[in-house]
Amino acid sequence: MNTTNTINEIHKVINQFIIEDYSKKISIPTVEDSSDSLNSLNSLNSLAKSINQLSDVLQAKEKSISKIKEDFYWILEEQKARNDEFENYASLIEKKQREISNAKEWFRVMTNSIGDALIATDKQGNVILMNQVAEELVGISQKEAKGLPLKKVFNIESEMPEKEVESPFEKIQREKVVVALANHTLLIRQDGTKIPIEDSGAPINDVNGEMIGVVIVFRDASEQKKLLQREKEIAEIRTSLQESTIQLVQSEKLNALGELTASVTHELKQPLNIIKIITQSIARDIDKDRLNNDELKKGLIDIKNHVDKMSEIINHMRVFTRRSDFLLQKHNVNESIESACKLFFQQLSSLDINLVLNLNQAIPPIMIDSIQIEQVIVNLIGNAKDAFKGKDIADKKIEIRTRIEESLESLESLESLESLESPAHKKFVVIEISDNAGGIPQEILNKIFEPFFTTKIAGEGTGLGLSISKKIIDNHKGNIAIKSEINKGTDFIIRLPSI
Repeated sequence: MNTTNTINEIHKVINQFIIEDYSKKISIPTVEDSSDSLNSLNSLNSLAKSINQLSDVLQAKEKSISKIKEDFYWILEEQKARNDEFENYASLIEKKQREISNAKEWFRVMTNSIGDALIATDKQGNVILMNQVAEELVGISQKEAKGLPLKKVFNIESEMPEKEVESPFEKIQREKVVVALANHTLLIRQDGTKIPIEDSGAPINDVNGEMIGVVIVFRDASEQKKLLQREKEIAEIRTSLQESTIQLVQSEKLNALGELTASVTHELKQPLNIIKIITQSIARDIDKDRLNNDELKKGLIDIKNHVDKMSEIINHMRVFTRRSDFLLQKHNVNESIESACKLFFQQLSSLDINLVLNLNQAIPPIMIDSIQIEQVIVNLIGNAKDAFKGKDIADKKIEIRTRIEESLESLESLESLESLESPAHKKFVVIEISDNAGGIPQEILNKIFEPFFTTKIAGEGTGLGLSISKKIIDNHKGNIAIKSEINKGTDFIIRLPSI
């Protein structure tokens, strides 16, 4: 190889170095092949060797750098993976923080939505949470109360000065269960005013069951206390009204008894007259020494029967006028009607008024106060009797009928249906009391059940008879209605719910 070729090769190798290709080598020329001078060839030879050594060094460095690049690449990849993992962790932490924030907000809204006041403490009894209701009742904000001892925020005392109220925190801490605090408790607000409260408390336990705090729930009992006081006053008024009603009913009974005096006199006069006649007959027979034992026995039996009849009337009057509370018992209304009519037969007969009973014997027993129902019948018969006064009517008649009514269809045209408790009742026992005394004017019909309304002259009536009768029927969850036609007569219709 000549010198020129060697220089060209060196030039090419150096160019390859520039582009970082260290694989090219320079052929080392030998002296024998060289036609150039020995010195030049040796210099070139030395330069070629140096360049080849440099090529070897650079090749080694390139491998080292390549290894470093490869290691750095994996380091970068690992760092990138760690960065991705960190970003995932950061995203997860952010998500959890949002969840915690949402949970806190939900808890805040939830506690503020509770109608009762709520205060929570840590295990030392220091306030950590109050809802808005508690802030309003106590008169201090959560920000101001946080960290304060419960006693300074939830300051309570008893309405009764001699009684001390135990700290709810201490009670719950000791008993470790839900506790209701003492009755008659007053909350002393931050401004010194006091309000009655109802409250309870419970421990706050961790997952291991260890108490980490206390929660107190309480409410303003001012309105409830007022309501209880009003209920008490209403109950007292109701009791007073019931007592007054009983007295009015009793008064009307006695008034009815006074009006029945003539009728009772008639009922007692007849057996007394018969007893008088029998005793006179027995006395004459004794005087004439013609007394027959059989006739004496018969006369004494007749006397006993009439005495029993009078005793029955007197006993019935005693029971009728006896004061009693409203007492429902199973009873047949026909019996109450018959008992009432016994007081009128003789008197009505003397007034040429025919009392007719058409009682349905299939009427079932129902729950009634028999004495009060009898009082209603007595009042209605007495009113019908009085309606005939001063009227020239042939064939005067008062008729009482009983029947069973299966539905409400026939009630549609009648007044006062509002007193029926419920249309659920499909069967009623109906009592109708009618007369042919000429009817009642419409302007009077509209007032007939009003208290103290009467068409009788002063001193003959209290005006309470029909009002009390309606009250009695209302108490039986029944209905009393009236139909009247001028120049004909009046019908009172009583409906009582069947069992």
